[in-house]
Amino acid sequence: MRMRVAAVLVALAVASVGVPQQIAAQASVFTEGQGPRGGSRTAWDTVWVFDGGDEFLASATSLLPDDLGGVFFIDPLLREVHHLDPQGHLDWSWGSQGSGPGEVRALRAMALDGSGNVVLVDSGNRRILTLSAEGRLLSEMPLAIDAGNVSGVVVLQSNHYVMATYGTVPGVIVDPSGQQVQEVESRALAQLSILQRVGLITKWKQDRWVFGLQNGNGWFTYRSGTMELASPYVEHTESPPREATRLPIGEGTVHSGTSLSVSGDTLAVLFAGSTRGQFHWLDRYDLQTGHYIDSLILPQPAKQAVVGRDGLVYIVTYDTVPTLIALRPRPHLIF
Repeated sequence: MRMRVAAVLVALAVASVGVPQQIAAQASVFTEGQGPRGGSRTAWDTVWVFDGGDEFLASATSLLPDDLGGVFFIDPLLREVHHLDPQGHLDWSWGSQGSGPGEVRALRAMALDGSGNVVLVDSGNRRILTLSAEGRLLSEMPLAIDAGNVSGVVVLQSNHYVMATYGTVPGVIVDPSGQQVQEVESRALAQLSILQRVGLITKWKQDRWVFGLQNGNGWFTYRSGTMELASPYVEHTESPPREATRLPIGEGTVHSGTSLSVSGDTLAVLFAGSTRGQFHWLDRYDLQTGHYIDSLILPQPAKQAVVGRDGLVYIVTYDTVPTLIALRPRPHLIF
């Protein structure tokens, strides 16, 4: 497959490249997607449904499956983190608003470390908190950086943290004492407008992680602070003009990747886009090559969708209250 790209770095511009493009020190803004979509027309089994029960939920973000079949998530409006067991029952909840020890003001991001502990970024109090898998507070670490606009966090094998922020693209690396030690290589992405740069991150393995654009048209793999590969989404979305910093609502910006998750060497992206079926497509990519693999069609539109253990897919839907649903796919027809 061949496709056109608009090179960000003029000195390294090319008219066309293969997919994926191996990257040394530059990235490209893709002008075409990898489409068309393909895969299995999916039937689904509902494993469980959780709408809060006796625990009131105001919101549900940052879905994070564990290795046992359960899932963590954040309720940022109530400043709480919850864990559901493999049967979808509320296992524990943690969080109390405030600025004192063990309190939070703004939960923005969550990850798991190498021991299975839960790492939380409290932007309001500028600190990182670590909880055990059982919901017990283990540590609090002050941050020496402004964490007000953190959109994601990843814990590297070295116990350093990659934090995606709106101020630095695609993020910064923070050491175990909370000090910034590196700004992630961003010479290409830094040329984009603020609206284009917004993205999410997710852990791959060891010191490798993925950054996916939310208003743009591609995703990137990193080893620590160095970009390794860039790949376009299967469906292309027009980004706002590079020189734009603010656009009227409904003009110029089409959301693309809305949540990321990794299973093995496969990246799953819940895609919005502008085509029919938006928020239904769970697109899958090979992280080693950058190639699009296939798509799963969710049974209902989702605000978030991530893949967990044994192929389970966890989604968040909103009606009167946020609802978490665990689904198991049963592919049966090819489209």
